[in-house]
Amino acid sequence: CDQVRIQYARSSHQKLDFMTGLWSHFPVGTRSYEKQWANCSDAADGGEVCNIQIHLKNGMTKPLVYYAIGPYYQNYNSYMKSELVAELKGEEVSESQREKSCVLPTRLDSAGQQIVPCGMKATSVFNDTFEVVGYHLIREHTAWASDVERYANPTDYKSRPNTSWLYERYPATIDKDLGVKTQSFADWMR
Repeated sequence: CDQVRIQYARSSHQKLDFMTGLWSHFPVGTRSYEKQWANCSDAADGGEVCNIQIHLKNGMTKPLVYYAIGPYYQNYNSYMKSELVAELKGEEVSESQREKSCVLPTRLDSAGQQIVPCGMKATSVFNDTFEVVGYHLIREHTAWASDVERYANPTDYKSRPNTSWLYERYPATIDKDLGVKTQSFADWMR
């Protein structure tokens, strides 16, 4: 088996909308036997675990796991502009700078705490996690070093009062000590 492609929240018998149908053929060359369907719609909204058992037609040696989502539209202009570069670099920024770059729900949480870093990109981190039973997944070196170096935590990281940090919002994805320098965050922000 060259690849296994899992389609979440649908069955193979459901009619797909145009974009999902188009996306289900990628990467180009995906064979029908390489696609597997999983109904995880119940887990999608509730943070529950969705277990999927995959059956391989042919064995895989040294499997490489490439995890992608789609169709997902991160390229909308308002989404792309919704970040404060200085804040992502760990620099001190004013509230007026935050207001100019980040809409309210991406600056303050429901408890009135400042969300740091602010912005649509930083507050929509893709936080799916997965494991392949029987294999140790190496999760290091997934981001370009230049992307990780682009970001820095502020000097008062973890000690600033009334602040909602990334690791608190995405504990399964963001390393508490690394914060914005977590590789999965750098991958997401790319």
